[in-house]
Amino acid sequence: MFCDILPPLANLSRAFQRKNIDFSMIKPLVQGTMATIESLLMTPGQHFSSLSTVLPDLRQYGFKQPSSAEEDAFQQQVYNRYLSILLDHISGRFPDAALIEAFSVFDPAKIALNFSVQDAASHGVDALTRLTEYYGPHNVVDSEAAKSELRPFTCIVATNQELRQLATHQIMSLLQKKGELQDMFPNLSRLAAIGLLLPMSTVDCERGFSTLKRIKTDLRNRLSSMTLQNLMMISVEGPEPSDFPYDRACDLWSGWRNRRLSVEK
Repeated sequence: MFCDILPPLANLSRAFQRKNIDFSMIKPLVQGTMATIESLLMTPGQHFSSLSTVLPDLRQYGFKQPSSAEEDAFQQQVYNRYLSILLDHISGRFPDAALIEAFSVFDPAKIALNFSVQDAASHGVDALTRLTEYYGPHNVVDSEAAKSELRPFTCIVATNQELRQLATHQIMSLLQKKGELQDMFPNLSRLAAIGLLLPMSTVDCERGFSTLKRIKTDLRNRLSSMTLQNLMMISVEGPEPSDFPYDRACDLWSGWRNRRLSVEK
């Protein structure tokens, strides 16, 4: 039973373990997983369907061959019921999938796809409307001003070769930096800030725990909280070890006059 159910759930879980998950992929991924599970309700999976051919080999271990009535009862009371509850849980886990997908309005790939100046008037209008309807009443953005900013923003991204090659989160990050884009599109900049702060992926949480276990070992269990925090920050956000200037660090350390510890007698 679980051999049929766990693979699609594992694929969905792995998608959310990516550092920068594509906003436009979330809703299709969730809907695709739910559709796969719904298909198992109509037609049991390969492993569950082969139950009658597997059980005879287990008789030597005390398993008996169930009757057709027992198989049907298990399917109705356990198999189908479990799948139905699982579908409810997945649906409840992603109630805002449509809203999150609307942040794909910043996706350069979608903007550049079959783009023309005439298309700029309609590109992303529905997605932006969904965002402004949700965040506008909270005085986060000016809905009308955001819509007026969309067309020139779309034209700039579509006609700039460097911007078209960036990922969605990179475009959103550019809107946050003090500069021309932020000045020109203040309302889109606020929406981009919200999108960047959404906890879309589990990778940062998992990386944090992995880094903690790697640094605070049994031999280093007396690290202070501040030292541990600094070491974790360096490990997660710092440069690659190969890029660290070891020679310069050694020269700086050797140049410190008071680097030796005084030991009292």
